[in-house]
Amino acid sequence: MISVQNISKMYGGSMIFEKVTFEINEYDKVGIVGRNGSGKTTLLKLLTGEESLDEGAIYMKKGSIVGYLQQEGNFNNNSTVFDALMKSFHKLQAIANQMKLLETEMAVSKNIEVLLKQYGELQEEFSRDGGYEMESRVQAVADGLKITDLLRILFTS
Repeated sequence: MISVQNISKMYGGSMIFEKVTFEINEYDKVGIVGRNGSGKTTLLKLLTGEESLDEGAIYMKKGSIVGYLQQEGNFNNNSTVFDALMKSFHKLQAIANQMKLLETEMAVSKNIEVLLKQYGELQEEFSRDGGYEMESRVQAVADGLKITDLLRILFTS
């Protein structure tokens, strides 16, 4: 499902990792272990596309999505379990937001052909990457973790 080939990443002149290669197959269970500052979070950010590679390539099976929850949560007092789990779909949420903006723009624009083309491209990416299944995936994770109420408040004042 995921193939990482000879990837390298530097920060401020320091090599975080160099020429790393591995594969993750369907149904594999993977743990990432290492000292603080050894590149665990950087690796996850590379896999999600939040960070760019210095060298190498990452290949993923079409429709695959990699998400993670940060060790130190960035939640406000009104955050719910659902909000926390949805954070792993930040790329798809950004596409959905762009689509909503285009919908609003199309309602008042005279240049609708260009907007429809942009909307169609976004919708295709959203669909291909599982955007219409986000909530069911969140529910599946919650079920797997035995969380029965996704709207339960995580943090209180």
